[in-house]
Amino acid sequence: AQYALGHLLMNGQGVDHPDIAGAEKYLTAAALQGMVSAQHYLAMCYLEGFGVERSEAKAAKWLQEASVGGNVDSQWQLHKLLERGKGMEKEAERWLNAAADGGHEEASKKRQAS
Repeated sequence: AQYALGHLLMNGQGVDHPDIAGAEKYLTAAALQGMVSAQHYLAMCYLEGFGVERSEAKAAKWLQEASVGGNVDSQWQLHKLLERGKGMEKEAERWLNAAADGGHEEASKKRQAS
């Protein structure tokens, strides 16, 4: 319920205008309770600056949580974020393989091209 409410508030659905602070509160609560879809959504908001201040550090935290929870889209995004960092090649490859093994199409193509 917290995830659904946070998603609605972030997108301004069912309200006069988006309630970013309320959305972040509910999404964070759902993410902290281990809801993988909330972790992924919150990570993407931070990664893209959608409704919140852009923060790669916060995005990485939630991508990591959702990746461990098995979200292949988070695994792919975490791979892309990590491959830009120095000394992160092994960790980036780990998440590329996890995403590809989970059926993520772009990750599978990239792994095959390597």
